[in-house]
Amino acid sequence: MMIALIIFGVLFMVGGIATALSDYFENKKAKLTIGIAVSIIGFGLLLLGNALHDPELTLTYDPDTGKVEAECGKKRMSLLLKERESAKQDSSGKENVFQDSLNQCLPFFSPNAQSAYDSALIALANEQYVFARELFRHALDKEQLAPAERFDAFYFIGITFHVEQMYDSALTSYDTAITISRSYYRVWTNRGHCLLSLKLYEGCISSSDSALVRESNDYLAWMNKGYAYTALNKLDLAMRCFDNSISIYPDLCPALLGRGLVFRHANRLQDALASYDRAIECNPLFFEAWNNKGYAFNQAKQYEKAIESFNICLSIKPDHTPALFNRADAYFALAKYDLAERGYSAALALNADNALAWRYRAVCLVNLGRWEDANNSLMRAQAIQPLDVLDEDIEKAIRTRKGIGFKQSPTASS
Repeated sequence: MMIALIIFGVLFMVGGIATALSDYFENKKAKLTIGIAVSIIGFGLLLLGNALHDPELTLTYDPDTGKVEAECGKKRMSLLLKERESAKQDSSGKENVFQDSLNQCLPFFSPNAQSAYDSALIALANEQYVFARELFRHALDKEQLAPAERFDAFYFIGITFHVEQMYDSALTSYDTAITISRSYYRVWTNRGHCLLSLKLYEGCISSSDSALVRESNDYLAWMNKGYAYTALNKLDLAMRCFDNSISIYPDLCPALLGRGLVFRHANRLQDALASYDRAIECNPLFFEAWNNKGYAFNQAKQYEKAIESFNICLSIKPDHTPALFNRADAYFALAKYDLAERGYSAALALNADNALAWRYRAVCLVNLGRWEDANNSLMRAQAIQPLDVLDEDIEKAIRTRKGIGFKQSPTASS
């Protein structure tokens, strides 16, 4: 409708002007008036079409309030989220309402989808990932984007899933982008990271190699390969990959962390600690490095130093469950059962699926004389993992009301 008005307006204007000029030269005053009138009508239609269809239309989305707004020239449409029956809004319900309001805004876009594409880029830059994803999809649905823009749209959709750790969906988008163009190295790198996160290590290595064929200095691809080889226990290959990554980008903290992990697997604890210290020097707030440093100290049986590192990690990120488990292990090894029990309880409140943590919590409770709580903790462990070599000793300790001691627990994680 809007485009039709613009087209008719242009045609009427052109036709009217042509008629007026022709009549003027032929000295036909009556018809001259008609030509001018037709031109005026055409100009009016053109103005009306422009009023209804403004190519400067933009959409904005406030993820905190859930408000979606479309602005078209001086015309502004505000779409508020519908009231929900429950006072508590969960993220999925909020996204569904957002989708409803977005669907009402999208018809205002230009049929060539360029407005949607441009707005999607702005939303992506502002880290409004759900919003950007929907706008890219709208642009793609129009099937009017150039191949390069279609590639970018699928690639950026993959990124929006990637940052939300929706790796399967990200992988699907990256694969679609690759069917359009295989030349951009970063799509292979991102694809490799998704495969690494999904524990598809051979696939990660293959995709990273495809990135490196296109860009040999892609330090992220080298790093992804390093972590994949580490998971496959191919430590020499992993070390080469991490070294290559660090040689290109010396301050890449995750690569320094991975290098330390290889050293730790090789029981080269001092080298591991040096690598973690280098990562911390690059970024003192890199909590994963503090946790891994503490883990290395645990392996070296330097438990007080381990606890210091875990405390710093948790001061940066209080809900980092690996550090909570690992610190509890250190307290356990020092026979500080009250602190260990509290540590395991805090970690299990965030991740209740660790059967060993439930068992070692039971050991702590036995040594604290809390027999009923110890039995309940053991039952929780057995519900996750029915049989374990510790169970007989724990059950005997509960029956006899005697304490029980173990070496450092194996619940720790990096």
